[in-house]
Amino acid sequence: MAFNEPTQEVKLKEIQLKPGTSVAEQVAQMPEETVNQILKQAGDYADYMKYTGLMNHIAEEMREIPYIPSEQPSKTDTSALLKVEFPNEGGVLTYMQKYRTPYKGYPHHEFVEKIDIIKKLNRAMLSGLYHQLKRYNKVKFLTLLPGLWVAKDAIRAWVHAFYRTVERFRIKPKRYCTFIRELHGSFPEGEFEGKIRDLLCMILEFDNAYRFRAQDVLSELSKVSLVKNPIKELVRLIDLLRSREKTQEISDTWTLVRSLLKYYLMFDRKLLKIIQVALLRIDLDEVKLTDEDKTYCIPRTDYRFGFMANPTEKDSELIELRKLDDELNSRLQVIRKESSEAHEMEKKNGNSLEKITELDSKYQDMMDKEIEKHKERENKILATVMN
Repeated sequence: MAFNEPTQEVKLKEIQLKPGTSVAEQVAQMPEETVNQILKQAGDYADYMKYTGLMNHIAEEMREIPYIPSEQPSKTDTSALLKVEFPNEGGVLTYMQKYRTPYKGYPHHEFVEKIDIIKKLNRAMLSGLYHQLKRYNKVKFLTLLPGLWVAKDAIRAWVHAFYRTVERFRIKPKRYCTFIRELHGSFPEGEFEGKIRDLLCMILEFDNAYRFRAQDVLSELSKVSLVKNPIKELVRLIDLLRSREKTQEISDTWTLVRSLLKYYLMFDRKLLKIIQVALLRIDLDEVKLTDEDKTYCIPRTDYRFGFMANPTEKDSELIELRKLDDELNSRLQVIRKESSEAHEMEKKNGNSLEKITELDSKYQDMMDKEIEKHKERENKILATVMN
């Protein structure tokens, strides 16, 4: 089934609408070619949304298990896409409506879905393993430890299987965000090493929950301790992760990872060496959360980031500004909803274009006032920090 995807022939952001004048009057003054392009783009977008809705309806009818609430993005999780840039130095920058700074990366659905499969399968396996092992007492558990020698083959098979899942979807190393580019370049050479590297980089690039956690905790890595006792230092970092989790489910996952890692790496010295070398090579200054990263960390409610627990003056400013932006977006959303409802009422009542234009001006004034209040509060926060 074919349909026209939305085009980018007209840059709508460059068309400045003047307040106090109706849209119809302003469109009447535009060149005919521009108007035709706008109408074509609107028609293409309408077709795109219609067929997308149809596909979603078909998928919903076919599913035996319906979508669960946790799979659906909330209104606070979504934001209008403004533009995407590909800087010469590398990475991808995604600009979104509700954010001051760009997001590092572009969460394309094809890549995200592949990573989500790996994540869900791993969680299921870890959960199943946890419930199996907790049935054993300590004595029985210790008798299983020699089996970790056999587990080395299983781990390599696991790495190979999941690598095949992402192999065709790998992105260019240059297009990874700064942290992931640094991680990618720190791994030692080798076929097995390369597969682990690509798996880890793809997962962290397209799952920002894990990426931001990794940046948060790795910034506190002690390379001296990593040289002296690598397993002890890795366990310390996992304990730090556990302590910052707000949900019991994720905390339990780290508990199991900690136990498996602590004992397994005693047997698999090659894997331990790979991890140790990669972490010793990595530049910790490139790992730390930047101000742009922190902007996207602040709204998260599932994890306590170190910079939020012990904020600097700059961190406090970022936190306050993000709260301020969220409040403004909430108020503007309410005004837009009221405006839409008022327009529908005016149309039903058959009121004139002049009346609807007055309505446009009224709600535009309301939005302008909210934005002005926002700027005043923003300046106060900035002035407080500077003083």
